[in-house]
Amino acid sequence: MDVEPDPSASDDNSVTASLGRAILSAIASSSSFCPACGVALNADSRFCGSCGQDLTAAISPTPAPTPTPADVHGYWPGSSVQRPRPPSLANQRHRRSVWRWILGGCAGCLVFVGALFVLLVSISVLTAMHNRPPSTPSRSSAASACSPAPCEEMGGLRLTVNSVDRNYQPKGVPDFLKSQAVPKPGFHFVRVVVTFTGLAGEHEASPSAVNLKDALGYQQSPNALLADPDCRPMSGLTLVAGGHLGPTPLCFEAGGDPAKPMTLIWTPSVFQPAVEVPLF
Repeated sequence: MDVEPDPSASDDNSVTASLGRAILSAIASSSSFCPACGVALNADSRFCGSCGQDLTAAISPTPAPTPTPADVHGYWPGSSVQRPRPPSLANQRHRRSVWRWILGGCAGCLVFVGALFVLLVSISVLTAMHNRPPSTPSRSSAASACSPAPCEEMGGLRLTVNSVDRNYQPKGVPDFLKSQAVPKPGFHFVRVVVTFTGLAGEHEASPSAVNLKDALGYQQSPNALLADPDCRPMSGLTLVAGGHLGPTPLCFEAGGDPAKPMTLIWTPSVFQPAVEVPLF
């Protein structure tokens, strides 16, 4: 036999379910849980009845750390590791300035070394030229035929040695100048008489262009014993072909042994090399 459901019973079940849900919602809204032991508590409870936890102390969330100037300009918050910084414009300019100074200093050093090298080379060349002995030109056919010897021809002129006094004693020197007529120790006076002859063209003949290389190898100029009338040379003169200057005396103060070889060094002009005339 079929039993029909009682409509009143279903209504009672729905009412019961609704009442249960309302009670659970009220309990959930009116109660909380202990943060220490987890026991359910009333909403107005001040202490936990199970563990005694003080419920009045509000637990506030930990605020986020505020970045400090150091954090903003170089460090991550809460970390000691410095984050990389982009190079500033001032640092870049400073690096460029340093490189400019370095390159400028290197260039200056190179210029200084080059100038010093050129100076040293120039000094070496000038020293070598100064220490080089004067070259004696080879005699031409005209010079080889020069007579009577000793004589020499150069540049349209002829220099002839007329006489040589290797140990000349001054004569006719005034008394107040006799102190100048005494040679230095180890020296002696030499008197040479020469004649200039023009061969071709016009050329300047000058007794001052003749020096004496003594036995020690030093060149002496004809300026000794100017107070002696027999030692005063003639003035220079322009000679033409067939013209003569002399005989004119030339006196020298020479060193070394008078008996050893001596040589006249004649420079006809600044454009011609010096020639040597041995004295017999």
